[in-house]
Amino acid sequence: MEFGTLEREIYIEASPEIVFEVVSLSVVDVQPPRLFSFRWTHPADAPAVPGNSLLVSFELRPSGNGTLLRMTETGFREQGWEIAVLEERFREHIIGWDFYLPRVAPYLASLTTRP
Repeated sequence: MEFGTLEREIYIEASPEIVFEVVSLSVVDVQPPRLFSFRWTHPADAPAVPGNSLLVSFELRPSGNGTLLRMTETGFREQGWEIAVLEERFREHIIGWDFYLPRVAPYLASLTTRP
């Protein structure tokens, strides 16, 4: 198994503009409504930089009447973790993204059904 990059892709029944508003966080790079990136998991007492944090990018592409959202998370190998720690952290992030990312589409659907 490759432990360098984690990717997920989901289809959402909403425009890129709406999806962007819902999933954007504190970002490093932003090109609304098509792309944004942020760093996370860095030490609390240090700024997030390459080597001490992971980089997450969301690419949003129109697809039919909705949006194809591609998430990419990189920087695992650059952390300097021993292989056992790297594998554990990578698997934890797989579980996390597999749990949270599929919730974006139902959340957006609930917004369109509110009065």
